[in-house]
Parts: sequence; C-alpha cells; structure tokens
Amino acid sequence: MNKEFLFRLLETPSPSGAELAIQKVVLDEMKPYVDTFITHHSYNLISVVHPEALFKVLLCGHIDEIGLVITDIQDNGLIHVTATGNSVGYMYAGQHVDVITKNGIIHGVFANTDVSKENFKISDLLLDIGTYSKSESQALVTIGDYVVHSYTYQELQNNTLSARALDDRLGAFIILEAVKQAKQSKVGLYAATTVGEETTGRGATFATNIVKPNIGIVVDVTHATDHNGKAPSKGMIRLGGGPAITVGSTISPVLLRLVEESSERLGISLQYEVSTERTYTDSDKVHFLQNGIPVILISIPLRYMHSSVEVCHYQDVEDIIHLICDVLIHLDPNQNFDPFK
Repeated sequence: MNKEFLFRLLETPSPSGAELAIQKVVLDEMKPYVDTFITHHSYNLISVVHPEALFKVLLCGHIDEIGLVITDIQDNGLIHVTATGNSVGYMYAGQHVDVITKNGIIHGVFANTDVSKENFKISDLLLDIGTYSKSESQALVTIGDYVVHSYTYQELQNNTLSARALDDRLGAFIILEAVKQAKQSKVGLYAATTVGEETTGRGATFATNIVKPNIGIVVDVTHATDHNGKAPSKGMIRLGGGPAITVGSTISPVLLRLVEESSERLGISLQYEVSTERTYTDSDKVHFLQNGIPVILISIPLRYMHSSVEVCHYQDVEDIIHLICDVLIHLDPNQNFDPFK
C-alpha cells in the first residue's frame, strides 16, 4: 500500500469549501499515471485515463472533510464558530485545533466549555488562540477561516489506522490507486476527487455533468457496527471484514453482479449494507443526474465517524483497491446495464 501518499492526504486539511491545497497534492501524485486532468472553479479535480474511450466510468471519492468556520470574534479575543458539514459540538471540546488562515496555520484550543450541558451545540464552543483582545485575534484570523482538528493519523494494533478525515480521504485514495493499477482497462477512467460532499454534493454533480459517464463507482465510508453493541439497522459491518457493498433501490443490479464476480475471482469477502432510500453519499448525485446513471456504492468500514479518531483496517482499504481495479480491467465496453435487455 502507498502509505506515503495516504499520509500526505491525511496531513493536508481540506474542510468542505477549502479543498484546493489537497487537490494540489493529488495533482502532484497523479501526473505520472494519467493522460490528462479536468479542473473546475469549485476546486473539483478529475484524473483521466483513456479520454478517447467512448465508454466512460466515473469514480468518485470525496476529498473534503467536516470542520468549523469562524463566525465572530469577541472583545476578549475568544472566537465563535459554526459547522461546515455534520460536525458535532462535543467532539471538539477539550481539543487542539488548527485555524487555516491566508498566512498559514494558527493553533488553538476548545477548552472552556461545559460538555455536560444538555444539548451541547457547536454554538457553545469558544475558540482560544491565546489572545487577549478582539484586535489581537483579528490580526491573526478572520471571519470565514476554517478550523480542523490538529490530530492527523496514528497506526494502531492489528493493521488498523486512526485519523481525522478518513471520511473520505480513504475513498479518494482508493479510486486514485485503483486507476493507477487499471491502465490496461479498455474504458475511459475518470477518477473524481470530489469537493463539497459533506455540505452540498456539488463536486459529484459537476463531475457527472462534465464527464457524462456510462456508469459510476462511488467509494465512501460506512459505520462499522462491531464496536458499539447496538443492533445494526442496515446490516452487520465489521472492521477488517472486507468491502461493504450497498444493496438498494439506487444501486445497479448489473454493477452489483460485476463486483461480486470480481470478489469471487480475487477471493475477497464482501459485506452487505441495505439502503432502501437515498445513501446520502455522492452516489445519489451521480445516480439521479442525466437520465439516471447506473451506480454502485462500495464503502470502507469505519469506527467513530466524524471524530478526530476515526478507525479503519488497512486490509479493507487494500481489498477495495484490488476489487475496483479488477472490475475496471474486466469491464466490457459493450456491457449493457439495462436489465430489460
């Protein structure tokens, strides 16, 4: 596994709306492997292999992460924030954070809040950057600056990794690594490291409208249900148990069959997650555009989602890379995805 690339992604903040820096990391990594790039004013980036091919596969893994945004500075220098994405207030209390400013990173803490308060909210947080006045803080940070957890990554026992923003750096990493390894595919490969999934889904929307793909493969994370003792509502998903494949009304049965055939060829165990309505991932945006695009959602089992200590298993990540690569290599450009034909 290309851990060096993965760690560079994890070390680069990319709250939803501020993804340019991490897309430059992707550009630098992918230049030797792709034929061209498609860029967009939204910071969306698509790495393309075989742009001349008529049959096009759009692969999506979102590159943005949840975070906070500065909204106000008090007279005493303390700072109010709001959420970008589904950030949870108590996850930030007592935490070291980084403020992304035009002049670089400013360090801060959230340490003055009472998390025992009922219905603790983001609005209850106060950011302390070590200043004593509004003017002193204003000289360092400004309204609209983004805030993320300082914690980046740490390897744990039994081939596991803990980090901020594995949701969905892992998905972006996986589709890029799969495209690198599937250059002998006979179809056009469009690996979109999408922006804004945590807030608006704009990246997947723009990518789909630009590429006009025949099919879509989306990689995101899903809740591992092996650690909290709760009865799983969508299926038992175990860390290290293999790729989690979504089954449901928005998922192409033909693509599902192709993924299952690849898993059999490779000897990779699959886990299944039921989604009877929307999946609330980029796959919804892809599926509902154009005239309805056949799509498959493959997820990485993840513990403690939307925290600074999300946990994944390296084997699940490697299995999904190999699985997608095999699907792409064996994909017939003449494959019909209409089950009526």
